[in-house]
Parts: sequence; structure tokens; C-alpha cells
Amino acid sequence: MVRKYCLTLSTKKADKRREIEDNWFHECREKKIPFITVRQKAGNSDIHHDYINLPVEFDGTFFDASGNRLADEIILMYRRFYAQVPGSKMSVTTSSCATWFRDVPNAIAPSLAEDLFDLISLRCNQFASIR
Repeated sequence: MVRKYCLTLSTKKADKRREIEDNWFHECREKKIPFITVRQKAGNSDIHHDYINLPVEFDGTFFDASGNRLADEIILMYRRFYAQVPGSKMSVTTSSCATWFRDVPNAIAPSLAEDLFDLISLRCNQFASIR
């Protein structure tokens, strides 16, 4: 089974969190998989994705029409998860290259991170297969 995200806890010192996330970044780069982190706080988590670790052959996934489609799909994903926790402080900021989900209730954060990984992986694989 593929590990889909890196989990760090807000109780860890910042240097230790950065070390864990840096090691995850290099693992993702080596395996050519999406770089997704989950920073867990008391009650909520922040989920981050950045495309920068992926090889250039996947760039088309994140730019032009493909990137706009991916950003739209991420917004739809946000709405689907937000519907599970209406009234929460959960928010999303996304572009074609990076995404931040903030204040995601810890109960749904792992599922959201895995779905984000699956979506980005799918789009990268689709783009690579049509090249």
C-alpha cells in the first residue's frame, strides 16, 4: 500500500516537523508521487499539497486548462467534505500548483488527504498517458 501523506503533530518542535516533512518531500520526489502533508493540531488539521516535487513531465497536469480543471475538482472535493461538517471553520485555498485545506476536523482529515492524493495521482497519470 502506498503511503499518501505525511502526518505531523503541532506538539512537535518546528525543527522536527520540518525534518519529517523534508524527508517526506524527498521520498515523494524519488517515487514521483504527490507531496501532501497533514499538520494535526488540537481538533483540526491543515492539509497542504505542492506540485514542486513532481518531474517536469507532469507539469501539464497543473497548468493551462488541465490545471484549471484540477483546481475545480479540488473545490468540489472541499464542498463534498465540508458537507460532512457544516458550520466548521474548514476552508480551502487552491491554485493549479498548490492547495491548502485549513482547519479540517481531525476526524475527516485522513480521508481528505487520501482523496487529494488519489485525484492528483489520477490526473498526473492521465496527462502522462496522453503525451
